Amino acid sequence: MKAAVLGSPVAHSLSPALHRAAYAGLGLDDWTYEAVECDDAALAAYVTSRGPEWAGLSLTMPLKRTVLPLLDHTDQLAVVAGGANTVVFRPEGRYGYNTDVQGIVDALTEVGATAAGSVTIIGAGATACSALAALAEFGAAAADVVVRDPSRAADLLAAADRLNVHVRLLSLTALTDAAPGLLISTVPAGAADGYAERIRVTGRAPAAVLD
Repeated sequence: MKAAVLGSPVAHSLSPALHRAAYAGLGLDDWTYEAVECDDAALAAYVTSRGPEWAGLSLTMPLKRTVLPLLDHTDQLAVVAGGANTVVFRPEGRYGYNTDVQGIVDALTEVGATAAGSVTIIGAGATACSALAALAEFGAAAADVVVRDPSRAADLLAAADRLNVHVRLLSLTALTDAAPGLLISTVPAGAADGYAERIRVTGRAPAAVLD
């Protein structure tokens, strides 16, 4: 069976190493997993052309939202979060799931972090929406979201409405008056370095960080 992670850029993804190790541990010697460079424009053709030898796909930026119209069945969590990161091919169609939300919940729970107090999310993409959904699972009612361009946060604000989480949009060049209890970064490596440096200089470090 075949599987792959799609995205643009995708060369940095650790998914092939993780999945291949899992396949080896499970004795799935005939399974393969590759990284495929794929942008929004190419996604539909790629997804619809997969044959019966394909088990499914992992999706990273910028495809988690783009894939939704291509699915025959969409998990409710993917609908609420507004993005799917996993596609499973079945005889009855293409099934889309969001496993990011549970991954964030599990990661925070494992280290004893909570959404108690203030929460700041860096980024407004599909993963940021999943972070909002994870916070909703913890009972959080509000979050600050730091963005480079507020005009591109419409999808995140729509997800926040569905989740009943109040969002305050902040500029990437600004800092809140107090350190957040929890800081979640959903942007690519290096994108928030300036923000991190301002936190370091001011000494307003968050109690917990998830990158």
